Amino acid sequence: LQQKAYERMLADMQTMSESGLAQDLKGRVLHGRARILSLVGRSSEALVGYRAALGIGQDDGPLLTSYAQELLATGDASGAIAQSESALRKLNRNLSGGDMLSVAQTAITITTSLFDKESAQEALDAHLVRAMGWVKQGNANLVDTLVANMTAGADNRATGLGGLLYLYGGYVYEAAGRVATGDQVSAFNGKAADNYGKAWALLKDLQPGQPGRAAALAGQARTTALSQSKGPSDG
Repeated sequence: LQQKAYERMLADMQTMSESGLAQDLKGRVLHGRARILSLVGRSSEALVGYRAALGIGQDDGPLLTSYAQELLATGDASGAIAQSESALRKLNRNLSGGDMLSVAQTAITITTSLFDKESAQEALDAHLVRAMGWVKQGNANLVDTLVANMTAGADNRATGLGGLLYLYGGYVYEAAGRVATGDQVSAFNGKAADNYGKAWALLKDLQPGQPGRAAALAGQARTTALSQSKGPSDG
C-alpha cells in the first residue's frame, strides 16, 4: 500500500510539474519528486529529477544538498563534495566549518524563523555529505580538520552552545564512520563517541527537552557500541 501511495504521489507531482506552474513552484515540485524517487530506490530517475530542478533553481541551497546526497549514494563522491560545497556557498556558510556557532545559536533561539532553522539544518547536512565524500576518496584527515574547526572554542561558550558544537562534531564523525571500512569504522565512531560525550557533559544539567541534550546521550551510546565494530565488508 505504501509503495502504491508513493507511485500515486509521483504521478501526481509529474502532472503538476507539467501544468504551467510558476517556475519557482515547478522547481519545488521537481525537487520533492526527486526526493521521493530517491526514497523508493529509483536513483537514476532521481538524478534526472534533481538536474531538472536545478535547471530552474540553481540558487537553492537545499536542492543542492539533496542532489549531493543522491550523488554520494550512487558512488559519485567527487560530485557529491562539489555540490555540497556549492550548497554551503548558497547558504552563505563557511566551507571551513568554523561558523557553526551561528547554527547552534539558531537551534537554541526560540524566535528563529522556520526558514532560518531549515537553512541551518541544510548547512549541517551539507557538511555531513562532504565528510562522507572525503572518506570515500581516502581523505579522512579532512574530516578531522572540519570537526576541529566546528568545535574550536566550544569549551569557552555558553553551556548550550558549546554542547551543540560538540554534538555537530559527533554527527560528522558518525557520518564518516557509516561509509568507512576496516579499522576506520571503529576509529571514526570512537571519535564520534568522544564528541558526543563532551556534548553530554555540557548539556546534561540543562532541562530535558533542550536542543541536543537527548541526541548527545543517544549518540554517545550508539557510537560507543559501533566503535567496537568494523565495516560490513570486513567481517
